[in-house]
Parts: sequence; structure tokens; C-alpha cells
Amino acid sequence: MRWVSAVLAAGSVIAVSCGGSGDDPRIIDAFPESCRGMTVDFPDETVIANEIMAERSDDLLFDEAERSALADEIREIVDQIRELEPRLESIGPPPHSPYISMPLRGDAAEVFLDRAHTTSAKFSASRTGQIDIDALSQTLGARAFLINVHLPTQSVDVRICQSSLVNTPVAVAAYEDLESTEFAEADVFGGDSSAFNMRQFDDRWYVVFREGGGDCLVGCTTEDLWFFIVDGDELDEVGEEEAARDQHFAEVVALARWARPDAEWP
Repeated sequence: MRWVSAVLAAGSVIAVSCGGSGDDPRIIDAFPESCRGMTVDFPDETVIANEIMAERSDDLLFDEAERSALADEIREIVDQIRELEPRLESIGPPPHSPYISMPLRGDAAEVFLDRAHTTSAKFSASRTGQIDIDALSQTLGARAFLINVHLPTQSVDVRICQSSLVNTPVAVAAYEDLESTEFAEADVFGGDSSAFNMRQFDDRWYVVFREGGGDCLVGCTTEDLWFFIVDGDELDEVGEEEAARDQHFAEVVALARWARPDAEWP
């Protein structure tokens, strides 16, 4: 199966690989460091703040000052908890990807293929050549494009590495509505893992740390849970029996169990 992979990164020339793997060093070297992994490299507090803001915002981009203030508050709380329970230091938020992927529609793919076959060296650092995709990506501050061209079927898939201020669910819907795209989707993770999450109810933060065990690549078969309530400057660790009587904790447990949120608890 023959593929052409192209990376467009800020300030770089296009890197092309024909018939190579996704680990082609020319592709990896051209891609921004922060876009190379499967999961986002944003700080823990940024991932959680983005989740919370996405639940209450229909904007394409989060307000930077508001997100920063929320992330700072979350970081202070998490630092307090980890100081109280040092073994929780290694548990991060649920995995989150910076990527949004979309195949181009037939006509749009043809335009890209024609351009790829007639242009030998350069594409603009922040463009795919599709006016609607590029305009939206510029608005969203996209950090890089990874473009896969499947020559036998003449299909083109675009994978966009987003900035940390993008409201991913809203951005996915916006890309999906474009004329140039068949559909759009954010990366979805398989397996399971340890994770923490938190939400605020009635001015109090409810925090759950979950340490998964067993074969977490398939689905963690065991788990340990820690429960905390933060009310102003007061941090209280709560036993599971007490937590089970509070519906707010049930909601946060489901978020910490990101791979199977519907699993029964307690």
C-alpha cells in the first residue's frame, strides 16, 4: 500500500515520504515537538480546565484569561492533594489528544492531488490548500498539519494539531460542516488507565483519583479510589463509604473512569 505523507509546520518546508511509515524521520523532524505524541503535552491543569470549559461554552476558542485562572486554581488544588498523598503524583488526567482528523471530499481531494503532483517543493506553512479548512484552522491557531495521501484510492486525510485554547467538541462540529470535508472527529483512545478528575458543585471542588490495575490495555480489572473535597482553603479526604452517599462524587468517579464511565459505583 503506497502512501504519501506530508507535514506542514510553521516556518518549515513540506516533508514528503512515499511508501514509508509514519515514523519516517523526515516527517517527525518537521513536526513540532508538542505535536509528536499520541496524547497532548498540555499540563494536567490545562487538560482538566479545558474539559470543564467545554461543558459550558459554545465558543470555538476558550477565553485565555478565564482558562488560565481556572487552570491555576486546579493546579493549586492538585498540588495540595499530591502533597497529602504523594503516591498520587504519577496519576494524571484522562488522556486527551490535540488532533482533529478529517478526510477531504472527492472534489477537494482532487484539487489537493493535482497540486501535490504539480508542485515539487513547498506548501504554505499553515495551509492545506482548501480555503474553508485553512480559514477555520487560522482562526483556531492550528499548530501543524499532517496530510496522508492514499494514491491507489486518490483519497486525502488531514490531521490537524490544535492549540491548547481550542474547544475541541465545537471545533470538530465546525470542521464537519465545511464543504471540503467528509466528516471530522477527535482522536478516541482505547484501553484504560489511571486518572484523576474534578468538578465544582456549590462552590466546593470534588476530586477523585483513580489508580487502575490489572490489564489496563484491555480494561483495568482492579482500582483504588481516593476522594477529596476542597472548600475554600479547606482540603478534606473522604472515605469511600461517605463519598458513596454524595451524588456529586458519582459524577466525578464516572469522569475519572474515562474508559468506562457507565460502570457501576459503588
